[in-house]
Amino acid sequence: MMKKIYTLLFFAAFSISAINAQTGVAIGSNGGQGSFIIGTNVYGPMTSVSTGASWNRHAYIYPASLLAGIPSGSTIDSLFFFRGTSGATLGGLAGTVSFKIYLKNTATNAFAAGTLWSNEISGADLVYDSDPTAEVGVTTGFKRFDVGAPFVYTGGNLEVLVEYTQSAAATGEVGWIYDNNTTEPAYVTNSVAYISGTTGSPTNTLSTLNLRHPAMLVYYTYLTAVNPGLNFFTDAPGVTCHSTGQTIAMELQNYGTDPIGAGAAAVTLDVTGANIYNATLFNTGVIPAGGTETITFSGVNLGTAGNNDYTAYVNMAGDPVQSNDSLFGGGITASNIAAFPAVEDVETTLPVVSYVATLAGGQAWSLQNFGYINVDLADSLHPYGGENFFLFDSYNSAAGTSTRLFSNCVTLTRSVTPASNSLTFFMSHDSSYVDFPDSLYVSISEDKGATWTRIAGFARYDAAFVFPDWRQETVDLSAFGCKTIQIGFEAIGAFGNVMGLDDITINSTGDLNCAVPVTLVGFTVQKLNKANKLSWKTSQELNTLKFVVEQSRNGREFIELGQVAAAGNSNTERTYTYTHNLPEKGYNYYRIKMVDIDNSAKYSAVRSLQNLGVNEISSYPNPVRSSMQVSINAEKTDIANVLITDLSGKTIYSKVYNVTEGDNNFTINTAGFTAGNYILKVQLSGEVVVKKFSKL
Repeated sequence: MMKKIYTLLFFAAFSISAINAQTGVAIGSNGGQGSFIIGTNVYGPMTSVSTGASWNRHAYIYPASLLAGIPSGSTIDSLFFFRGTSGATLGGLAGTVSFKIYLKNTATNAFAAGTLWSNEISGADLVYDSDPTAEVGVTTGFKRFDVGAPFVYTGGNLEVLVEYTQSAAATGEVGWIYDNNTTEPAYVTNSVAYISGTTGSPTNTLSTLNLRHPAMLVYYTYLTAVNPGLNFFTDAPGVTCHSTGQTIAMELQNYGTDPIGAGAAAVTLDVTGANIYNATLFNTGVIPAGGTETITFSGVNLGTAGNNDYTAYVNMAGDPVQSNDSLFGGGITASNIAAFPAVEDVETTLPVVSYVATLAGGQAWSLQNFGYINVDLADSLHPYGGENFFLFDSYNSAAGTSTRLFSNCVTLTRSVTPASNSLTFFMSHDSSYVDFPDSLYVSISEDKGATWTRIAGFARYDAAFVFPDWRQETVDLSAFGCKTIQIGFEAIGAFGNVMGLDDITINSTGDLNCAVPVTLVGFTVQKLNKANKLSWKTSQELNTLKFVVEQSRNGREFIELGQVAAAGNSNTERTYTYTHNLPEKGYNYYRIKMVDIDNSAKYSAVRSLQNLGVNEISSYPNPVRSSMQVSINAEKTDIANVLITDLSGKTIYSKVYNVTEGDNNFTINTAGFTAGNYILKVQLSGEVVVKKFSKL
C-alpha cells in the first residue's frame, strides 16, 4: 500500500471564449450549456443503417428552453452530431448514398399523430447535403456538419430534419445518430418523430418516438452593434514560484459592428484560490470593429503556494451577447525549497517533483506502484526503494513522445566548491531495443519555467543491464549557486521501452552568503560630447569577476552593452568607467551588474540620461497656460537667443541665456500672453530651431 493516495499533478491553462466570430452552445437531453456533450448518453434516436438498400428520416423539435443560449437573429454556421455504429466499424458503402439536414424555425413544440414528412419539409432550409461515403473507415465520434447556406435562427423552437438514403448494400452497418436509451425526459414528449425502412421507397407518414433528442452542438454567429468579447490569455503565469508581482494579460476583441470607444469596456480580473486578487481596467484606445486590444494587469500578487484560478470578464453598456464575455484559466504557485537535502522518494505527496508537462505527443509519465513488466523486458522493473516510482512509458507511446517531469522551485546556497550543489537520482536501464534510443535529459529553468536548458543526458539502453535495474546518476548544479531554479526530467521516447526514475535528491551544502562581495560607493552617468560616460567606484572587492554594463530604453528590459574587468580582490577605492557611444535618442537607462567568480551577481541602482540630440530643444506643455518649460540639449557651452513672436511676426518675448554642455532647462512666464498661436525660436551657434505652440 502507498503511504498516501495521490495523483500526479497536471497543469494546463484553459479558456472558454468565442471562436472567431462564432460561439458554440451545447444542447442535450439533460439540459445545461458550456460543455461539448450534455448528459451521460451521447446518442440520439436515429437508427443505424444496416446491410441492403435502406433509408430513414427523423425530425426533432428542440424547444426554446434548450436554445436559450442562442440569441434571436443568430446565423447558424455548423452542427455537431455523434457518428457511430451499432457494433460494426463504419463499413464500405455502395450505390447512391445521401445525407441531408434541414433546419426550420417553428412555433410547434410537438408532432401530431401521423405527421407527414412533406409537411415538415415545407418551409425548411436544406443546410447540408453530402455523400457520407467519405466517412467510410473513420472511427466513431462527433461529426461537424458545416451549413452550406446561411440559416438565421429567429428565436423560439428549432426543427431539425435528418434524411439518410442508401440504394445499395453496405459491407457493414453505418450509424449516424442512433440511440439505445429509452428514458424520455418530459420535455421531449412527442417532439421526436421518425420513419425508416430497408426496402422500397420512403413513405411519408412520421411516427412519434418517445426517445431523447441527439446531443447537438450548435455554432452560430451573432453580429450586433455592441459586442465586446475576451479571446484568450496572452500572458498568464503557469507553474512557478513568484516572489514579485506578476503580469496577467488577455485579448479584448470587438465582435460588434460599431467601434468601442476608449474607456467604454470594463475588463475585470478575479484571482481566487491560494491567492486573492480583483481589479478592473478599461480599454485605453478606440477598438474598431474586428479590432483587438491587450488588457494587462500588472503587480498581481501570487506569492502564496497553491492553485490559482483566473477568471476574466468584460462589461459594456448595451452588450446583448454574454457567451463570449468570460475567460477562464489557472496556474499554480509552486512551493519554494530551501532546506537540504531535498528528497523525492515518490512515496508520499511528491514534495519536490510535483508537475508534468507534455512537450510532444501524449503524456507518458505516470506513478507506478510496485513492479512493471512487458513482453520485451527480461524481468519486472521494481521501485529502487519503497513501493512507488516514476515511470515513463515509451513502450506504449509513439516515437517522438516527450514529457517533462519537473520540480517545485529550489533556492540553492552559494557554490564554494564544485560539489556544493548537486542532483542525484536513480534511473532504470535495460538491454532491450538497442535500435530505439530512448533518453532522459536533465533540464534547468532559471526564469520561472519560461525557458529550459538541458545540462545532462542519459540513455535508457545499456547492454550491461540484461535484467532491468537501477543506476545512480549525478548532475553538477554548482553553476546555479545562489539562484532559484526548477529542475526538469525531460524524457524522449523512441518506441523503445519504459524508463524508471526514483529517489531524487537535491543537495546544497554551500554557505548562505549569496551577496556579491563588492561594495559600490558611487555610480553616475553624464554626457560626453555625443556619448554617455558611466562612472562607478568600489571601496572593497572580494573575488569579483567583472562588471557588466547594461542599457534599457524603458527602465525594465535591459541589454548588455559591454564588460569591464574587475580587480578581483581589493580593499582600496577603485574607479571604473565605460563610454556608451551613440546612445539612443530619448531617455537611456543604465545599470551595472556586478558578477562574482562563481557567477552569482547583484545589480546597482538604475541611472538615466536624456539624449535629445545635438542642439535640440523641447517645450511643454502645449498648449500652455501660465508658464512654459524650455529644455535645450547643447553640444557645448554656448549662447542661446530665445525669441517668441505671434503669427504676424511681432516679438512678444526675447531673452539671451547662457547654456552649458548637456541639458539646460528654463521657465518662461506666459501668463500675460493673449490666447492664440505663437512661434518659439531658439538660436545656437548660427543654428535656429523653430517650434509652434498655442496659448489658452
